[in-house]
Amino acid sequence: MVTVTLKFNEEKLKNLGRTVDEMLEPIRESMKSYDVEEVEQGVFQKTGRDGLVVLDCTLDYMDDHPEYLDDLDDWLLDIDGDVEDCKAELISYNKEHGRR
Repeated sequence: MVTVTLKFNEEKLKNLGRTVDEMLEPIRESMKSYDVEEVEQGVFQKTGRDGLVVLDCTLDYMDDHPEYLDDLDDWLLDIDGDVEDCKAELISYNKEHGRR
């Protein structure tokens, strides 16, 4: 099973006049066509051979909207219990490649 967890900083969002659901909505939309299940707010799961689509959808969105990283406390990928910090990885990647 592949799980992606997105936890937003609610205080930052409140100061921006945004909600967690508003931030999650575009990601939810991108996952609809892949039958990804949102098992709780911001926790997306998929099983089977195409399970990594949960990472692909969030990575594509974050790549196009890097400002989302500023509002995330956590962006974690869990593949059968092996957890990786995607936020830290993308920030590191962007720095190495001269991106935001």
